[in-house]
Amino acid sequence: MPPVQSLTRTTPPRKRPSSTSLDAVGPFAGTGGARGPGAVRAVQSGEPRGGACGGPVAAAARAGAPVTVAGASGTPVGGAAAARLPARVVPRRVPRRGNGRAPRRPPLRPPPSWPPRASHHHHTLLIDLLPDGVIYQFAPLDCPDAIDSFIRHWKPSLVLLMESELWPNLIMSAAEKGIAVALLNARMSSKSFHRWSAHLGLPLVSLMLSKLSLIAPLSTVQAVRFQLLHAPPGIIHFAGDLKYAVGDVDAGEIEVNKIKDLQQQFSNRPLWMAASIHRGEEAVILRVHDELIKVYPTLLLILVPRHPQDSKIFSAALKKRKISFVLRSNKEVVSSNIRIYIVDTLGELRMFYRVAPVAVIGGSFLPGLAGHNISEAAAAGCAVITGPHVGHFYHMLVEMWQISPLAAKQVAGEFELLEALKELLGDSKDLKACQRAAKDAFSIMSAGVVNLTLERGKNALVDNRHR
Repeated sequence: MPPVQSLTRTTPPRKRPSSTSLDAVGPFAGTGGARGPGAVRAVQSGEPRGGACGGPVAAAARAGAPVTVAGASGTPVGGAAAARLPARVVPRRVPRRGNGRAPRRPPLRPPPSWPPRASHHHHTLLIDLLPDGVIYQFAPLDCPDAIDSFIRHWKPSLVLLMESELWPNLIMSAAEKGIAVALLNARMSSKSFHRWSAHLGLPLVSLMLSKLSLIAPLSTVQAVRFQLLHAPPGIIHFAGDLKYAVGDVDAGEIEVNKIKDLQQQFSNRPLWMAASIHRGEEAVILRVHDELIKVYPTLLLILVPRHPQDSKIFSAALKKRKISFVLRSNKEVVSSNIRIYIVDTLGELRMFYRVAPVAVIGGSFLPGLAGHNISEAAAAGCAVITGPHVGHFYHMLVEMWQISPLAAKQVAGEFELLEALKELLGDSKDLKACQRAAKDAFSIMSAGVVNLTLERGKNALVDNRHR
């Protein structure tokens, strides 16, 4: 569970002429300016406190009243001159350190806005993906006043939390108002489990879990962990992994045209895809690609960074090595001399899975990483390869292997990745067998996951009403 957040921030004293406070109106009043229905207006107030020229002195001077500062000589500030001359605020003396220099202070920065605004691109993605009639709204910080205002405004009947999102104030406030709270795809890392099991953490997590109406764990191990943290056994029900609910969604007309355009640009070149690549993993991917090009000179790599901003770092590394590449965002044509195609855009990963025959899933080739969802690539019919560090996604691999050993390949490192790719790119029968196995395994595992989860949620809602 992420740590409980607070709106209170302790910072070194800053030398600024005024401070900004937020006066929120609407259901988010008192939340520090969280957006939502209702206006937020900024009010300039106050002057640096302390010293001879405190807030009241400067305020009076600005208002035009004559002001005399004790110990000062000359004409008082204010009166007729106030309209033209601003009040002079004298900063307090800064205590010096032993070396005779004043302590360093952080540079003045504008206060960050909260909540972070979604970009226009994120907004467009959500609008395109959500069905008609769905309202999406950022949740406020997990602070009592903010949460209470949020719940009073929206009046939900059911709150669905995902995976390890245990927010104490949200859970307690919803439970007090008789609102059912369900934790879907429930999981807890070993580190979090030991932290919650400690003397101070156990009473809190036990209280939180007792307020839930449903816990749908990812696996038996996760179910045991929640039970050891005193979750009521009667609310723990298996429903499957909702990550399989990505489904093999039919491509729309726009996406179909994009796929045709990409296929035309790629000109039937052999290609492979490295998806969700984290910073540092690109070195492994590029070394493997260099070796593969020796065998397949026209080979093209589709490189998808996990974070689009990392594309600048990847681009710099390619320029340093004098490797020809293009960026998706620049809408450049992929000519025959291009070796790497960097996808630095959002919301197109599933489309590229439909184009690539082989998908290597990143977030798994460096210690400290914990893998990513492989079901999207499997749903699109890719031959799936992942590295050794897959975290809680290991249960997904095991389930796929139980259906077919060819459904996904897990390699131990760079050398095995190279050999696996050589085998798939060099043997079309083996490639098609792995693609078919991945798609079939996904179809079997995803069958009924959404309906079963929906049924569990309805039952939790009914049980909560009878409490």
